[in-house]
Amino acid sequence: KKVLKANNLEHFPAKWMPVGDKKVLKANNLERRSDFIRSSSALVIATLLLVTPAVAEETAPSARYSMTPIEGGALRLDTLTGAVDRCVAEAGVWSCRSLPDEGRALQDEIDRLAAENAELRAKVPAGSDSSTSGAADQSRPTMSFHLPSEAEVDKAMDFMERILKRFKSIAKDLDEEDGKGGTAL
Repeated sequence: KKVLKANNLEHFPAKWMPVGDKKVLKANNLERRSDFIRSSSALVIATLLLVTPAVAEETAPSARYSMTPIEGGALRLDTLTGAVDRCVAEAGVWSCRSLPDEGRALQDEIDRLAAENAELRAKVPAGSDSSTSGAADQSRPTMSFHLPSEAEVDKAMDFMERILKRFKSIAKDLDEEDGKGGTAL
């Protein structure tokens, strides 16, 4: 440590920095931050410029048909309708024939059955219940539900009371046997 003596006073070197120096450091830090922000912004913009054409290519409308090579020719998929054709070269001339479309056949059957169902519904008179119409339905027994009378409820309660009294008496007999040296349950 350096100790300065002047007029019998001791002076120690200062451990503080002048205010002006602090402002300079603060300004340097701000410049570093703004440089970081500028470089980050430039990086984001560059990334967007590079990604945008790739996204545009993916979303651009493609050709209507997609060709897939197979042995002896190619399969052609119509991207609008979903129809698949098998294309082969015969004597140097390419020709495409439609493959059977099982999905289309199923949809045709569904449409046919829906039309038949609508036709049959139109034949049934409006307001009639299909469960009560027809000769075969009249042979079914009808089910009805009725609440029990008070006498029937009393009879059921008396029966339950007798069962509970009998159960209680059996439990009491078992307790008495245990007290007389019987086996514990």
